[in-house]
Formats: sequence, structure tokens, C-alpha cells
Amino acid sequence: MKWDKLSKMQLANRVNSTPEAVDKLVHRLVEYETFDEELFKTENVLTSVRIQNTYIEATKRRKNAHHDEFWLLDDEPMQNQVQPDQSEEPVKKDSTDNLDDSKAEKAKLLPSDEAEQRMNDEFIQGFWQNYPKRQKYQEALAEYTKAREFGATEKEIIDGVKNYSKYLKAKGKGDGYTALPTTWLAGKRWQDDYDLTPETAGAKQRSPVSYESFDDSVIPF
Repeated sequence: MKWDKLSKMQLANRVNSTPEAVDKLVHRLVEYETFDEELFKTENVLTSVRIQNTYIEATKRRKNAHHDEFWLLDDEPMQNQVQPDQSEEPVKKDSTDNLDDSKAEKAKLLPSDEAEQRMNDEFIQGFWQNYPKRQKYQEALAEYTKAREFGATEKEIIDGVKNYSKYLKAKGKGDGYTALPTTWLAGKRWQDDYDLTPETAGAKQRSPVSYESFDDSVIPF
């Protein structure tokens, strides 16, 4: 797993924390040797021999399994499973045949988790960062995905979010008047025509009547 800014935000959202807090926790886990320290410091990759062994055992059941050799740790059982025999002659990684085979395999098989990850990244970087009220992340992501699958474009939704934020500001509406992300998306509120005219001050309040100066002698009864 590549430990970058996006990964920090995703993990922080899932555990209801902050990117700074989860980053601090990860660094402690590296110090405790839960993750490989050298690979983390050089490439910002979170992995370990135990994690890779577990992953490799799981991928044995797949028809097509691909392991990124660059991230693999130098461990004998793992070499027997996924690495070619070691020799003094360097392996030619830039082989045209290997590149063609890799492209063909990727074109043939697009894992569902890869498409899901792309949608998750789009949601965080676009909708979630711009929406004025960030609550119920998973439910909002589900509604966003549904909206995109039914034909709404990313630009349409983000433009709608920005107009909604301007509307709330123009009308002086606080957090209590802001719709939850799930509600806003389910109602297709990006299609709304928002009135962005600034709210004007109401009419001045009338001065209260002073009963002390009221002369009741003029009343004919």
C-alpha cells in the first residue's frame, strides 16, 4: 500500500479521525516493525513479510495473479512463489514481450476493486472536499456512486455543490440549514436553480407604543 496524502485522507475518513493522527499511528507501527522500515522510508510503501505471505496465499486461488516485484521483500518463501530464480545475470524488465503481455492482461481484466478505488478517489477529491457539511461518509459515497452510474457527470455534481455553497452563504444559512450530503445527492440537488441574490436586511422593527403618554380622557365613554 502506497502511503500518500490520499491514503491518509481515506483512512482518516473511515476511522473518523484526522490525517495527522493516522499518519502518526503509522509511523509508530513502522517503529514497532509492524511494517518494513526500509521500504517505508525509501518508497512510502506499507508492507511486511507477513502481509505479503498472506496476500500471496490468497492469490494462489486466483486464475490470474500479479505481484509487483519492486515492492516484494527479500524473503525465501516469497521468492519461491513469485520471483524468478536468482542469478548473476540481471533480469531484463524492459522486454517488449513482457510489456505487451502486461498491457493485454490489464486490458482483458479490470478488477472491480480498481474501479471502486477510482470512484472513491473522485468522490473524496471532488465532492467531499467541496461539500459544506461532511457527515455520513459511506452513505454519501454510495449515493454519489449511484448518481454517477445513472448518468450524472462529475462536473455537474461539483458545480451544483459550489452553487449550493454560494446559496447558503448568500442567504446567511448556517450549518443547521445545510442538507446532509446523502440527502442532497439522493434528491439530485445539483439540478436545482439556486437563488444567489444576497439576503437583504428585513424591515426595521416598529417602535413600541408608550402607554405612559397615552391620554385616555379623549375616549367618549
